[in-house]
Amino acid sequence: MTDEEYFSHPYVSASKLKIFAGPEWNYSKRQSLHKLQTPFKPSDAMNVGTLFHEIMEKGWTDAKACPYSEFRTEEAKAWKEKHEGPIIKQKMIDTAKMMAESVKLMSPETWDLARSMITEKERAVFNHGHKMKCKQDLFDASSGATYDWKLAYDVTPSGIRKACDRLHYDLQAAHYLMTDEDATEFNFLFVQSEAPFEVVKVPASSIVDRGMRKWEVAMERYRRRMDGVLEATTIDPSYPDRTPVEDEDVEL
Repeated sequence: MTDEEYFSHPYVSASKLKIFAGPEWNYSKRQSLHKLQTPFKPSDAMNVGTLFHEIMEKGWTDAKACPYSEFRTEEAKAWKEKHEGPIIKQKMIDTAKMMAESVKLMSPETWDLARSMITEKERAVFNHGHKMKCKQDLFDASSGATYDWKLAYDVTPSGIRKACDRLHYDLQAAHYLMTDEDATEFNFLFVQSEAPFEVVKVPASSIVDRGMRKWEVAMERYRRRMDGVLEATTIDPSYPDRTPVEDEDVEL
């Protein structure tokens, strides 16, 4: 299934639900509606991530670098104006290759799993009963384990905990496990986005329950938005106490 076919499918994805996640005081109904209606432009970091995913899926990349490292000259500007699709620079390709090489060296079992015939790469899954979808980076058909690659600058335990909370990776883990009835576990593989390109494996078992609570809130907000509800927000001015569950550590 192509990306165009997958993204045009009307079922709700984890990425869409993340727009509606977060605490009430930090959630904007109007902003979430705007994000749903506005296409985003891929950044350089996202392009590197796409290249890395391609290498993990195929073992290599056949991407061609653009002929210019900068776009200051008239010739370079003219080329950029005519070019269609993402602009891939040689530095991006080199970075993606080095990250994949780190996975091969530091997590050979994951690299071998990605090369194995029993696994499925870029697997689109649809839960027709609950109108949900997800696109898995890697699925081990023999064990039911699902893997998702994450690129991050800070791969320390503290950095990963912050990323899981700020980027709602816990919600993603819950959504994927709910969507794919054949999945038995969900794992992140964090790869540092610059040298020394450290690799950290993170089982999501300790954050799935928290992710499920986020998912339920986000889904309710999403359904109300799809029904055209845009009522004023009521906020309790007291600062909410954090519970031990919300403060729990990610097991590394």
